[in-house]
Amino acid sequence: MSLNAISQNDEDDLALARQISFNGWRQGSLFDPRGVLNKITIAETEISLSGNEFLIICTQSCTLVSRRFEADPYAEAMVIKLLDEYNPRSQEATGKNQRKLQIRLLDHPKFKCIECDINKRFMFNRKRLLEMKPSKELNLEENAGDKLAGWYGRSITRTALPDLLVERMGNLSKIIKKCLEKKFYDDQGILSPIHESVPYQYIDWQPRKENPEGLFTLRLFFLCANPETEENLDKELTEKLNSFQSESGKDGLKIIEIACRTDDSTFVRDLYQYVYLSDLDYLSDLGSICKAPPNEQGIKQLHA
Repeated sequence: MSLNAISQNDEDDLALARQISFNGWRQGSLFDPRGVLNKITIAETEISLSGNEFLIICTQSCTLVSRRFEADPYAEAMVIKLLDEYNPRSQEATGKNQRKLQIRLLDHPKFKCIECDINKRFMFNRKRLLEMKPSKELNLEENAGDKLAGWYGRSITRTALPDLLVERMGNLSKIIKKCLEKKFYDDQGILSPIHESVPYQYIDWQPRKENPEGLFTLRLFFLCANPETEENLDKELTEKLNSFQSESGKDGLKIIEIACRTDDSTFVRDLYQYVYLSDLDYLSDLGSICKAPPNEQGIKQLHA
């Protein structure tokens, strides 16, 4: 292929990518595929959408509008269902249900929310987006994209801790969860659970072996939204986890450090060797999860 032909292909792909972006396609876009995507196959089974089912884009926005069609030829979508009831505190609305997520619809005359199903995803040719447009009748709440990304990302990026460590952390995790659920007055004078002001939790364990002969030593790091949360959480954890900090430890675990810090006093290097503690991320806001500061692997890449 001549250089002129390559150049022309690049220009054509750029024009297509710009059109996809101009049409408003983003992660979290809702659309009706009927008439364009006539065959939807999930797990080797062809399905048909019911009247109150549509699709939502799962692919990240930067990939969705990329000019690199040869490298990124496909987009991923998920089947969603329109529901006429919505409870913002439900397991589905807060992202605690790992298989289904509900996101609030704005100003719809009949339906209150959409329900995403993690088991109903499929890929399709990204260029088919040029034949469709995002729905104008179905408008989601402002942070819908972050909620979708946080919930979806959680299902595929959970931290893989050693089996023995997970087993030994059973009681410890319950105590930490109770500390995070304790209510305090925030800086606005509102009584709320402390985890609402603790978006990220990290853990470092040694040795990094599957079955060590002795104790696992742990360091815990909690990133807090404000100094009040930092002080309250530090006091709670220090008191409630005292037995784990003794010389002999407890349940085969020994905590050697508990750090509660605000974001303005935390640097990337402070998180070196820590791993995002995804076992507790169901207490975090879904938008926060998808924007979590880098874990150990990400920090290693920054230092490479």
